[in-house]
Amino acid sequence: MTVHKMSGHNPPNVSIIIPVYNDEKRVAEAIESALAQTLKDVEVIVVDDGSTDGTREVIRRYEEQIVHIRQKNSGPAVARNAGIRAAKGKYVCFLDSDDLVTPGKCAVQVDFLDRHGEYGLCAGSWREVFEHSGKSVVRSPRLPKEWPDGLVFHLPWAANAALVRREWLDLVEGHDERLRSMEDMNLWWRLARAGCRFGFVNDVVAIVHKRRGSITSDPKKGLESTLTILESYFCDGRNEKLCGLTRPERYAHAWAVAGAGFFRVGNRSEAVEAWVKALEWDPAVFKSAPRWWLLILYSYPDYPRPDGSSASSLSSICVGLRALLSEAHSKELKSGAQVARRTEEVCLRLGACRSACTISRGWHSRLWLARAFAVAPLQCLRLSGFRQLARVSLGPTLVRLVRQILTLGRRHSASQKNV
Repeated sequence: MTVHKMSGHNPPNVSIIIPVYNDEKRVAEAIESALAQTLKDVEVIVVDDGSTDGTREVIRRYEEQIVHIRQKNSGPAVARNAGIRAAKGKYVCFLDSDDLVTPGKCAVQVDFLDRHGEYGLCAGSWREVFEHSGKSVVRSPRLPKEWPDGLVFHLPWAANAALVRREWLDLVEGHDERLRSMEDMNLWWRLARAGCRFGFVNDVVAIVHKRRGSITSDPKKGLESTLTILESYFCDGRNEKLCGLTRPERYAHAWAVAGAGFFRVGNRSEAVEAWVKALEWDPAVFKSAPRWWLLILYSYPDYPRPDGSSASSLSSICVGLRALLSEAHSKELKSGAQVARRTEEVCLRLGACRSACTISRGWHSRLWLARAFAVAPLQCLRLSGFRQLARVSLGPTLVRLVRQILTLGRRHSASQKNV
């Protein structure tokens, strides 16, 4: 490991840690955004995780302004922890090499944490920019209903939208270095379990680029990290359920999501095997309309954020997933009766209805809802059909508004309960 120290720099108040691996085209912009902070006592730490492209040459242009750490390729969690060990700041921010921070981020969040010593972390809003469509949307922090274990697989904010007190990172010993993805989500959960309180500001403090081929869209890395997190959660035997789901149900869900991811990238054999494992863990894993909505989302070619132009893909995705499930059932010896298959079909159609609502295609959502009711009307109502009917009737815009109001209420309630 090679470390290049900055010169002529006062003790920093904030350390911005940028892990990078083979990202010569984007890392300069990330570094520039970190150096452009209006708060001046900020150090920028760039951890080159064994890049083999021109990343090292790009970083060298900034060596007088940054701390440069070079190590063998070990993954983002290890790289971030190396940055934490080198950090001198009272506060720490994590910034991926393909993302940005706004100029006033550190000033706004340091001011908040300096005025509110009871909070160990401050999160702000962020702008998501979708590479495939050029569109963008501003998002705000969202806390889950269950606390703190609802954070296990819930990303409440983007990594670069948070600022954390260094002492809390030391307390939980940084990131779990076994993880190749979801390391930031896992960190927020462990901080919450340790008693860290989360505060919020309304300012847009970060920019996140959503692009295809990122680590978050890699089904294999996602599955490996998910299984590692589940192993950690259930290892002590005291946790019988995780947010209402038993251990078998959680593992089944993980394999089901992975199967949809393998389907998306064209690896059909691994997709079938993943769904066979999901059925082995829980034969009822595909009898959930919300889960089918998630599986369809993971199957879109432009995951992680399909937009309205994706509506034409919905029918072909559902046909492909239906065939995938049929093949998995044929390989899984404990496949259910025809009535169970009918339940799965109803749930798939309800999931497609919600997916169409999500990408603002009202006509498609009504069509899929009608198809669901055509299979089994009473069963459809029991399987969240009434909720989907409300979505179709109210429209996605009003539904999102109601959800935002409820989210703000939960955030305020969580803050009042000393989370």
